[in-house]
Amino acid sequence: MSFPRRTALTLATCLACMPVFAQSVAEIVQRGEQNQSNVSQDGTGHFVRNEQSGNQISAQVEQTGTGQSARIYQSRMQESAVSVYQSGANNAFTAYQDRGTEHAISLRQDGRGQVATVAQRGDGTGLSMDLQQQGAGNVFLLSQDGFGHVLNVDTNGQYNRVEVEQYGGSTVSADINQTGNSNQIKVVQDIVGTVTIDQAGFANRASLNTTGRDYANVDLKQDGNRNVADIDVNVRMAQTTVTQIGNDNNTRVDQGMLGGEVRVTVEGNGNDATLDINGTSQTAHLDQFGNDNVADMNIDGFGATGIIDQTGSANVAGIVQSPTSDFSFNSASIVQNGNGNVANITQ
Repeated sequence: MSFPRRTALTLATCLACMPVFAQSVAEIVQRGEQNQSNVSQDGTGHFVRNEQSGNQISAQVEQTGTGQSARIYQSRMQESAVSVYQSGANNAFTAYQDRGTEHAISLRQDGRGQVATVAQRGDGTGLSMDLQQQGAGNVFLLSQDGFGHVLNVDTNGQYNRVEVEQYGGSTVSADINQTGNSNQIKVVQDIVGTVTIDQAGFANRASLNTTGRDYANVDLKQDGNRNVADIDVNVRMAQTTVTQIGNDNNTRVDQGMLGGEVRVTVEGNGNDATLDINGTSQTAHLDQFGNDNVADMNIDGFGATGIIDQTGSANVAGIVQSPTSDFSFNSASIVQNGNGNVANITQ
């Protein structure tokens, strides 16, 4: 299985941005079994380059200061590990683990203006990432390709952005947590997996695109003001849950294929939710609590159920069902409790 071209381009771009003129340069090349490397740098403009191949290898880097860069490449190995800690400002970390099984990458970045680009490609199982960023203006760019991967990302600060791509086999999970202001999350999955996204703060945006075959599980939570969630799930037996609490939230869900369930709960003011459901035996349930909410649901398929429940004032709800035959067995329900509500069902 080839590594995603988008990831390769991202890595190449990031590596091209590495400083050419560093104050200190540490270059390590190791071949063989059970090799270990440990580098510690303190100051400005230092650069670490580490290349390892073999089984049971490990690389550890600690950098403190401004404008530090660390690049680690591990290939053709089993049970490899990377551990990096960076603190200060405008530091960059790039890691690429290529082929093998049971790889782990652990990263913590403290400060402002940090950038991390991490890619894992395995021909077996058990790839994991545990990444943390604290500060302002930090960025994650992540990719995994293979089977049975685990991704944990935790950001705490301002202006953070996380982008994740997962490809390959099955039983892959991504757990992303953001706390702060102006955070963005983008997740792309082309496998069977589980995604959990938790955002708390101001002006957050989450975008998810999951494709594959069976049993995707998506749980997205947003707490704050002016959050936006865009979700596109095209997997059989998908379970999608979206919760928004706050002001000016906007939800878009497009889910298809067979036997899935979507549940959206929105609390607050000025919320807008649109659900487009396609496929067979799909269920969609939308709850809105607050003022000035607008709900629009379009269901196209067989044996589908659409439910809208609104509580508050000036709410607008509409459900349109397009049967695939004269016996589509679709059902729709709208419940409104409040003032100035408008309901419309077309079957």
